[in-house]
Amino acid sequence: MRNAPMVPLRAVTRAVPEDRLRIQHTLKRLAARGPSPWPVLSVYVNTRPVGSAMTTYRPFLKKRLTEELKAFKPRSPEHESLSVDAARVQHYLDYDIKEFTRATVVFACYGDNDLFDAVQIPVDFPDQLVTVGPLATLYPLVRAADCYRRAAVIVCDAHSARLFSIALGSIEVRREIKAAAAPRPDGDGTQRHADDVARRHVRLAAHALEELANEVHASWILVGADPAIAAEIETALTPAAHDRLLGRSAWDIRITENDLSAAVADLVDAREKAIRRERAEELVRTAPHEGALLGVAPIVEALNGARVATLLLSESFPVDAPGWSCRACRSFGAGPAVQVCPVCGKAEVQVTALRETLASQAIAQGADVHFVDSRAVPEFDAKGGVGAFTRYP
Repeated sequence: MRNAPMVPLRAVTRAVPEDRLRIQHTLKRLAARGPSPWPVLSVYVNTRPVGSAMTTYRPFLKKRLTEELKAFKPRSPEHESLSVDAARVQHYLDYDIKEFTRATVVFACYGDNDLFDAVQIPVDFPDQLVTVGPLATLYPLVRAADCYRRAAVIVCDAHSARLFSIALGSIEVRREIKAAAAPRPDGDGTQRHADDVARRHVRLAAHALEELANEVHASWILVGADPAIAAEIETALTPAAHDRLLGRSAWDIRITENDLSAAVADLVDAREKAIRRERAEELVRTAPHEGALLGVAPIVEALNGARVATLLLSESFPVDAPGWSCRACRSFGAGPAVQVCPVCGKAEVQVTALRETLASQAIAQGADVHFVDSRAVPEFDAKGGVGAFTRYP
């Protein structure tokens, strides 16, 4: 008797939210823009309602927008541009927030080629923020992008498999595979036949897991099953998928989605933090040799020379560390602003926050930016809390 085919029953519950690559492209595009003569509005708000209450960002946003508008002369072109942007931001937040969203960032500048960019993510920002200046404020979004790692997850037993795409503790995609019911064969061999059906089911589940991981560009793959089934799934994966295998867990097939999301988020977060800690320790060991740099001055020099491939910033890097940048040549430096740019000689220098400038300059040059927990590597913090691997020595 021919076995019934085992076909995965798939159900994508909703579209995948902002892809990390799209966020990075948005950041790079904004970071590459030069300083604008028009006010650039940056808004970071947590948009998820608390229970049945109204979203709590509205009073904060209204207050901050009013304060920023008062800084410009009424009816001036800059005031009119910012007024349009304030209305556009509020309209977007009222009508375009998606189900998965917990926080939203919007960048707008009507006067400068009608700039309007928005990103929605499924986790809250640590702080809500509204800024107006010649450049978009990118640091909080750079920080969120660094945390954004997608995992392809399977929870499997001999009869069914549940597959998920999970990022930032939010389930983006759900799929399910059911093993075909084993018909009763005539004569002996019942157990052998059932074992064959189970093995085919596990191989199909492993194939579906790898397919999902490739489809959603997952950084990590996690397997939840008893040891025997988990070993079979891992054996069926290709070498490329093995490189992304984060580990296995003894999750029951009936685990709730909330528990699974939380467990996956903890595992991914722990692994990502360990990787960043290892990279910071490598910098401490090797700098200033082998393309490794440590400290503010060497990093500023390398970024001005477009030599940075990967920038590491400690969470303890001072928020208020002063810096300056030149509107004319895009050079920048640490410390109080100078009157004349030492590079191009023009009086186009503006005061900046050094932490923001370091991250923005790295993003504009296509460098990766990663963050190291405060005190995770004390020697790294002691050397200024900033380091880099360069494209060439």
